[in-house]
Amino acid sequence: MKYVYLSSMALQRTESNGGDAPLHTPGQIGETSSLGLFWPPKETLYHRKKGFFLKAIQSDVEFSEFKTEWDRAIISPHFSAEGAYSRVTMRAVVNDGYLHGHNKNLEGMIEAAIPLEGGEGNVFNGMVLVYFGMNHPDRMSDSYTPESCQMNREIALGEEERTSQELIEKPKKIGYNIHPIDKTRRYTPHEKVVDDLFKLYGPFNWTREEIVEMLNATNRLIAVGEMNGNIVSAGVAERASASIQFGKDNVHQLDLVELTDAATLVTHEENHEGNGLYSAVSTLLLQEIAALYENSPYAFIVFGESNASAIGVLKAARHQGRTFAHGMLPKHVPILDRGENAKKELDKYNNFYPTYLSLDKLLSKYGHT
Repeated sequence: MKYVYLSSMALQRTESNGGDAPLHTPGQIGETSSLGLFWPPKETLYHRKKGFFLKAIQSDVEFSEFKTEWDRAIISPHFSAEGAYSRVTMRAVVNDGYLHGHNKNLEGMIEAAIPLEGGEGNVFNGMVLVYFGMNHPDRMSDSYTPESCQMNREIALGEEERTSQELIEKPKKIGYNIHPIDKTRRYTPHEKVVDDLFKLYGPFNWTREEIVEMLNATNRLIAVGEMNGNIVSAGVAERASASIQFGKDNVHQLDLVELTDAATLVTHEENHEGNGLYSAVSTLLLQEIAALYENSPYAFIVFGESNASAIGVLKAARHQGRTFAHGMLPKHVPILDRGENAKKELDKYNNFYPTYLSLDKLLSKYGHT
């Protein structure tokens, strides 16, 4: 189990991270995005260089342009254990046929892949969202950890899917109130909802202003679990659109939603973990996402990057019907253990499995039609 130390009286467990953790630059308002849909790549939190290539890779022409930035990042003197970044992580939409026809050229670059479909004229059929990544040799797992993560994955895949009603009702039967945050109003720094969320996200170096920004952001959906009027669990879905260029003149929209920034509060007086809160709040988010994208003409994917060491998180993803992407993100971002300090322990990184739902699966399981 993973924890973050808050004080002598309060502990927080991050049930899902990276997404499913706050991937932001502390102190930079407007930069609290997990999706990172920018190009060229730039240095980000947790000693990473990160980017999202905005051209569909269908031939050597696009791949060469992508590879130029990739090579620049991995040969840079800043790519080192003590340098600006020790992990390079880039995403791109790649034609599946090109991917399989160039396996040797891509060897050692690809970490995970999510199949895409749909869009205007079904232009994304046969395309794959690829995670390209490379870690510095000093940012590698020991021999045991990947095997342990794989075992967790296999155990999670042995679970059966559950209905949204089952997932939401479990904590409600205990007395929790599961509901979305009202996004029709504006929030200010000195409200109780900000106080409650600050207890959850403060250990990740979030400020009150950044929490207010998250509450007021039109592209963020937030669901919470309350007990006795206090928020004790929260989850966020971040929405964004990428304009992907196909060839010289055609641009097509890809909608992405990431389940991220999830946390459950544990105190010495009250223990809120193990009550299905993460599953409930993220399931409520999936219902809201289904309603928003029900009639969308664009390509779509909803996903989370699930902590491979947290079997409960992986089971929740399986219960929700998410598919596990091929591959894993090694030493991607840190999740802290009990008693660790977020500012001092950034050298400890976790592995993640991308888990996702296609639009068809989302609507069939969480839609209302």
